[in-house]
Amino acid sequence: MGGFLTLENADVAGKNVFLRLDLNMPVDDEGNVTDTSRLDASMQTLLALKEKGAKTLIVTHRGRPQKREEALSTKILLPLLEEKLHQKVKFSETLEHAQEMLQTLEEGQFVLLENIRFWKGEEENESDFSADLASLCSIYVNDAFSVSHRKHASVYGVPKRMEVRIAGYNLLTEVTYLKQFCEKGWGEAPNAKTYTLSLLGGAKVSTKMKLLESLLKLSTLIIPGGGMANTFLVAAGLLKPGASFYEKDFLEEAGAFLRKNPLKFMLPIDAIVVDDLDHPTLTMTLDIVNVPPKLKIVDIGPKTRQMIEDKVSLASTIVWNGPFGVFEKKPFDEGSASIVHSLSKRTKEGATTLVGGGDTLACLGDDKKNLSFVSTAGGAFLEYLEECGLPGVSVLCQL
Repeated sequence: MGGFLTLENADVAGKNVFLRLDLNMPVDDEGNVTDTSRLDASMQTLLALKEKGAKTLIVTHRGRPQKREEALSTKILLPLLEEKLHQKVKFSETLEHAQEMLQTLEEGQFVLLENIRFWKGEEENESDFSADLASLCSIYVNDAFSVSHRKHASVYGVPKRMEVRIAGYNLLTEVTYLKQFCEKGWGEAPNAKTYTLSLLGGAKVSTKMKLLESLLKLSTLIIPGGGMANTFLVAAGLLKPGASFYEKDFLEEAGAFLRKNPLKFMLPIDAIVVDDLDHPTLTMTLDIVNVPPKLKIVDIGPKTRQMIEDKVSLASTIVWNGPFGVFEKKPFDEGSASIVHSLSKRTKEGATTLVGGGDTLACLGDDKKNLSFVSTAGGAFLEYLEECGLPGVSVLCQL
């Protein structure tokens, strides 16, 4: 991957800047944003454009609208943007209106465009639509890593048509950590300098095979958790098929995967099990081989937690995606919480820890600040690890 032009070495004063952000944030019934993490992550870029005197068109999406839906309008973001930027932000429902506003905009001011996905040409990356968007500005800035795996007009089609393409600060941070992992995050022998550990949770193995293939090349060891671990355990003959979720139709592939890579995988060895998830009358800790079919696995057990802690203590680089239990229901979040604690401790000792994925972030709590890097992305984080690059990132490279 080549280098990026950044706001540190670009002249944007008095110029129209097309800024792609991801402000797709949760909103309550009263229209208040309940989690501002994505906006907070891009504030450095927004403030830099303001201070450097750019005339900025903010482009983002909300949800997955099939048509223009008032509930998904970006207009709801105006009060929050104005609060963070300490100034008024204009709003445009159309490209024509945005063009007029940009012509009269003063340096350091902003226009927020209506939900870009209200236009059909966005997700289809229509050539004419991309050209219309690109004609609005002379400089392109992408600070929306979380959508950079998509070949949408505002992510891919627009920058292809513009000479000056800039990586925003948050995107640059995301790519720096992931690129470093892809280039240096592997080791053949388990020692303190090269030991790379991947912790991969989630429900299905079938949707993460490409990711697993990539992580095999980048990791010394992979420890799966959650439902995907159950599929591997059943395929290996260690877990009796039953109430615990597993992919019945994917056992053959999972078994072949384990046989092909026996030294790269370490499976959970015990688990917390219940008779009923919603109203448990029985909760037990059992070794995996002793879990009866009628009981359901809801979390990793103490032996598995200790095993993960031991492997984390050896690793120089750790990547984690996906909770290792039904973390939404206490106390079945304790396994994932133990991983957070281990990663926090290892980070303080000098290891590099990378965490990504919406559900994974929900497990972090205040420990988020104790890790090396926490991605704002879900799908883009995983796809970067799969491909070691993304369309919306590669199109920015020009140095």
